[in-house]
Amino acid sequence: SLAAATAASYGMGQRVTIEVMPSDCRVDLNMAVPLGLAASEAISNAFKHAFPAGRRGCVRLAFQAPTEATDGEVTVSDDGIGVSEPPSAGRRGAGSSIAEALARQVGGQVAVERNNGTVWRLTFKRLGQGNNEAVAVASGNNRVDLPIIEPV
Repeated sequence: SLAAATAASYGMGQRVTIEVMPSDCRVDLNMAVPLGLAASEAISNAFKHAFPAGRRGCVRLAFQAPTEATDGEVTVSDDGIGVSEPPSAGRRGAGSSIAEALARQVGGQVAVERNNGTVWRLTFKRLGQGNNEAVAVASGNNRVDLPIIEPV
């Protein structure tokens, strides 16, 4: 899986577990690609920053598709060291800027909570709201099941 390969590339395949909250939800490919790319950036950041000096831990991935009643959400969380101060708007890294641009592409936004680890959350508008018409497509061959990242 992508998450396992990312963990291995950071040398953490044996000490950081990956948990995926499975979902039977479906979104259009035009929605899945930006969501997957943004989540991939958050996963990389967790492996890069949350588990220094041999620290063990867990990265959790979850997806909830938007419905008529609720917004959609992609969540990447870890139980790592967290960050004492969030970066200021002018000092964010390129990855954070890219993730935020991808979120805007699907009519969403990124929020980061830092408390006993980090929770990265991309929320996007429910069906018929905002500019995520791609989710409302109900037929065609360009649909993909999420989560894109499989459990290890």
